[in-house]
Amino acid sequence: MLNVFARAGYDVSSRIEDGVVALSFAIDPTDRSTAAVEDRERSAEAATVRRLLRPASVVVIGSGRPEGLGSAVFGAILDGGFTGCLTMVTVPGGAPSGRRSGARGAS
Repeated sequence: MLNVFARAGYDVSSRIEDGVVALSFAIDPTDRSTAAVEDRERSAEAATVRRLLRPASVVVIGSGRPEGLGSAVFGAILDGGFTGCLTMVTVPGGAPSGRRSGARGAS
């Protein structure tokens, strides 16, 4: 716990008196603290979009007509090798383009 501020890029000094640890550091940003903040922001941004770019499951909603857009999207996802849970929801029911819809893979 004592290294948290040092890892955040601040110049920390500490001393122990009577079993109490006293830390002191300037709160003005340093080059290292600024770099640490930027690294954390990059990691947070990557984690935010990861679920969008690599979903565990996808639901495609369409009419179920073989020539419909929903069927084309469903087929493209299957043909693209998506390994997550893929579900096709059709308005009138039925299987798009003769392909079976429903959950695939572990979720």
